[in-house]
Amino acid sequence: MYKNNANVPNWDLISTCNINNKKGLILIEGKAHELELEKKGKIFIPGKSSISNHEKISKCINEARQFLIKQGYNVNISIDSHYQVSNRIAWAWKLANLGVPVIMVFLGFIGDKYFPDYFQDEKHWLSVFNSYIEGILPASFFEKSIDCGNSEMRVIVRSKSIENLSSKQ
Repeated sequence: MYKNNANVPNWDLISTCNINNKKGLILIEGKAHELELEKKGKIFIPGKSSISNHEKISKCINEARQFLIKQGYNVNISIDSHYQVSNRIAWAWKLANLGVPVIMVFLGFIGDKYFPDYFQDEKHWLSVFNSYIEGILPASFFEKSIDCGNSEMRVIVRSKSIENLSSKQ
């Protein structure tokens, strides 16, 4: 299919569930510190990246963006900026568009002092996350069912206090 080690998103956790009596998926993207919220786009490196893969990813993100804009959401997902969140939203939308209901969770892990820029509490996590998505995803996009054609998705933001601090291996 694609050469040069192309792959799909690596989710932190995926689980099946029932959403409105239909088999669905919960997709979780966890973050433990501020630097994990990258604003960079997907970089194309000639000779190392596949141009067809790069173009396909861009097309998929654009398709999701255009659909969501038609639904009334001022989304600005793109391959050129905030690539990770853009790709996650596009995947969640695609699954729902294909008929699989999705709950997409952005989960901030609170209190892992291993990282100098750790999330201190829920208020800090929400402040950093909201700043990160400003201009990319509107506040109206979260915490509600979004019609994606053949099914729905819901994007939520939560926090979880850690139980054990990270340690160097």
